[in-house]
Amino acid sequence: MLEILRVALASIRGNLFRAALTMLGVIIGVAAVITMLALGTGAQRAVEQQLEALGANVITVTTGMRFAQASAGAAGAHDRRCRCGARRRTQTSRPFPPSRTHASR
Repeated sequence: MLEILRVALASIRGNLFRAALTMLGVIIGVAAVITMLALGTGAQRAVEQQLEALGANVITVTTGMRFAQASAGAAGAHDRRCRCGARRRTQTSRPFPPSRTHASR
């Protein structure tokens, strides 16, 4: 065991510049990992605090159906042949029921 330690120290002394660069790389890598973990945790806590400040009854989760409906209507997908009632429902701003499909003749 003592002989292995002597060989290792002699190798480090022989290649001092290489050893210093290796240690610097390890130090920078560890510091980068710690920094990224701290940033992620801090960002998560900030978002949680903002959500708590809004209150539990303010957040509404909806599907992307209105956006998909508006973009499909803009692209001309709902024409006279479509029997899904998309124009009528779009004008009244009610979303499609999930079971409804766009069936054309």
